[in-house]
Parts: sequence; C-alpha cells; structure tokens
Amino acid sequence: MSENIFFAAFFFPCTAAVIIFAFKYASGIVQARARLAQDGAYQELARSMAASQAATAAALAALSAATAQIHPPHAGEPTMSTMNTVSTARLYTLRAMYLLVVLGLGSVLWPGIVSPHQPWELARGTVNCMLAAFSLLCLLGLRYPLQMLPVLLWEALWKTLWLLLVPLPQWLNGQLDPATAATAFECAFVVLVYLAIPWRYVHAHYLLKRGTAWRQLRQPCETSD
Repeated sequence: MSENIFFAAFFFPCTAAVIIFAFKYASGIVQARARLAQDGAYQELARSMAASQAATAAALAALSAATAQIHPPHAGEPTMSTMNTVSTARLYTLRAMYLLVVLGLGSVLWPGIVSPHQPWELARGTVNCMLAAFSLLCLLGLRYPLQMLPVLLWEALWKTLWLLLVPLPQWLNGQLDPATAATAFECAFVVLVYLAIPWRYVHAHYLLKRGTAWRQLRQPCETSD
C-alpha cells in the first residue's frame, strides 16, 4: 500500500510536468509557425511595395521624357491665360452692346419684318435682311459675348469703311446731301462698338494665336502581329 502511494506520489507530478512541457513545446511550435507566416506576409508585402515603387518610378521617368519633348510656346505666342483674360466689367459691357443692338433693331426693323406693309425693293430688302440676321446674332451674343465677337468686328469694319469711302469724300468736296448726312450720323455711333470690344483679347486670340492647320496630320495606323 505504501509502495502504491509512493508510486502515485512520484508518477502524477512527473506526468503533469511532461504534459506541461508538451503543451509549452506545442505552443512554441504554433507561435513559430505564426511568426514565419507573418514574416512571409511581410516579405510579400515588401516585394509588392518594391514592385509598385519601381513601376511608379518608370512611369515618372516616361512622363518626364514626354514633358521634355513638349516645345514651349514661341516668342510672341499668347498663353491660354493671356487669351482668356477678360474682366467681368468688360463682359458686361459687351453684353450691353449686344442688348443695345437687339433693342434698337428690334424696335425699328422687326415690326416691318413681322407684319410688312408692302414688298421691299432690292436694296432695301437686302439691307433689312442683313440687319435682321445681325440682330439675331447679337441676341446670341448675350449668352456668348466672346464667341460672337466677330459679329461686332464686322459691324465696326463695315461702318468704318462706309464712313471713310462714302460720306467723307462728299463732305470734303462740299457735296454731302442730307440723306447721306443722316446715315453718317447714325453710323457714327460705331464708336461705341470700338469702346466695347476687348482689343487685347482680339489681338491675342485672332492675331497672335496659331491658326487651325490646313490639313490634319495623319497618325500612323497600329498594326497587329
């Protein structure tokens, strides 16, 4: 009986120690495997980051090479900011000019177009149709004041040419008749058009800016193997 007690007293502590050691050994193995898996994940992440950095560096190098091939604007050629710099006050002045034309021709010309009393003769009909088209384009200029600038340029040019070529020689020779004088007085208001036009924008956009190419450059076709 005493031997059994002694054996039990010796066996159970040894067994407990072996079990504890086995659990610790198994726990160490699991932790080592976890660390190895984590280290592998870190290594894979590091490799992917290195590949991403290499791809980014290659893309930046290609972008730098492409940027270096872009030629700077030629001397005297306006930049986009120069061409589009028109103050808000100037835009409202342009719109006021368009509105003045629309209201003036709308009150004088369009009643005879909507309800004509008699057929127009050749010269009068041609002038009235041109002025009606001009008023419609100025109506569009209320929304797009800069895009419709050629309409005001046309107005300024034809009135200036008419004043220089028709009434001025008659006035210099003392032969200015009342009808021509009245028309010259009306055309003299073209000075308002000259004041409304943003000439810096016109100079940059229509004189200095490169024009549209006469022919489009053909791009080489891609061939597949």
